[in-house]
Amino acid sequence: MIRTLARFERWYTTKCPPHRGKGPALRLLQKLVRGRLFVADLDEGFRLWVRTDDWVSSEMFFSRTWEQENTLVLKAILASTHTFVDVGANIGYYALLASRLLRQGSVFAYEPVPTTFEWLQRNIQLNRSRNIESFPVAVSD
Repeated sequence: MIRTLARFERWYTTKCPPHRGKGPALRLLQKLVRGRLFVADLDEGFRLWVRTDDWVSSEMFFSRTWEQENTLVLKAILASTHTFVDVGANIGYYALLASRLLRQGSVFAYEPVPTTFEWLQRNIQLNRSRNIESFPVAVSD
């Protein structure tokens, strides 16, 4: 049922013209799923464990993507490289996108927050990504 509501929310926000009352309906829907754990099937062809009480995760769950402009730029850049470094990898959106695009390349993901690093590990395992090396450390000069 929750996935059906999420599909409805995505359709509603992209296809229906903005009008008075749309905001409260969306907030109600988001309250229904708040604090829950889901696997989001993203448009880029991979999946992520997301927590709907986290703004970034919630956005990925409902829109099935993240930062579309940055995703397009990254796709163009990765077409000519074999290595990607994700500093502050969070739950792994960009690391997994790079892993998918660089099947023969290497991805290095750094995430210093222990609980977020655990989510990153879960998402790497969920997608069976073999070319990602992840590190639970901060990166600095």
